[in-house]
Amino acid sequence: MKEQSNALGIHIITKSFKKDDKTYQVQYWDAPGNDASMRKTARFCAGSAGIILVFDVQNAASFDHISDWMREIEHNGEHIPRILVGNKADGEVREVQTGQAQAFASKHNMPYIETSAAGNIRVREVFTTLFQYITAAIPSPAEPSLLMALHIRVGKKLADSASYRKALYAPPPGSVATVDM
Repeated sequence: MKEQSNALGIHIITKSFKKDDKTYQVQYWDAPGNDASMRKTARFCAGSAGIILVFDVQNAASFDHISDWMREIEHNGEHIPRILVGNKADGEVREVQTGQAQAFASKHNMPYIETSAAGNIRVREVFTTLFQYITAAIPSPAEPSLLMALHIRVGKKLADSASYRKALYAPPPGSVATVDM
């Protein structure tokens, strides 16, 4: 695991995962949720393969702010897989009810998971679920234009393979090649 931060206040964590004898290197960008950062951060959504939206179940204003984020995300990358996460779910005080968050998630076609970062409750499930959504969309064999559309970068081994390069430069299926004479 590798961690770094940048000038925008985005904390970046890189992890490797194995699935079906393939290794995936995943970057998680933890971006600030305040209004000042929203427009800058939301632009990165267009280049993302997935998004985790987190709010505090003990703070209704943080949940209300998720609607603003959804508008920005839909403006910058509407078809990106996403998950809604209610954090601090182990607390005694609660301003956002589970049903309210589930209804919002359902309206926006995304799963809802309640977690506790402090208690490390269901945190791994959030990342695993998003990873599964992203990898389920990867075609087999890997078709270059679809991978690019999904914002998935390929590793050197696949990029250097003859079959991948052939697919990258081949005409789309069903098209007719013309030759000028």
